[in-house]
Amino acid sequence: MRALNFVLVILIALGLVVFSLQNTQPATIQLISGEVEVEAPLAVELIVAAGFGGILAWLFILWSRVQQLLGDRATLRKIRAQEKRIQELQDTLQKYQGQTLSEKTEAKAEFEAKTEPEAEVKDEPKTEPEPETKAESEPEPEKTEPAEKAEESKK
Repeated sequence: MRALNFVLVILIALGLVVFSLQNTQPATIQLISGEVEVEAPLAVELIVAAGFGGILAWLFILWSRVQQLLGDRATLRKIRAQEKRIQELQDTLQKYQGQTLSEKTEAKAEFEAKTEPEAEVKDEPKTEPEPETKAESEPEPEKTEPAEKAEESKK
């Protein structure tokens, strides 16, 4: 794109030089309502006018770039603020995800702790209960009042 612009500027400048060389007769320019008059060859006047036009165009481009730069700086500030906010939100999300993961881990550990004793009991081989002795299996006969009195009298 720059090469195209360069070629375009060169062509316009060459055209201006050729036009100026063909128009060498003197011309009068009146400035500020006829108070200031300048008489010069038409070629010189055209080159000066083209020079002023180029300077004005350059100033306009410069002003546009300054405005664009100021706008870009404001946009960059907004982008930085948004990136900072995004980072804060991602940190908060990771914090909550971390809490959720730790809560899940704690719940899993509690569940495993509760189920481990049951698993141990299930793994033990089942044994037949030992037969109780007669003394252990027979309850003592209830003592009636006359039997209690007889025992007291023996003492």
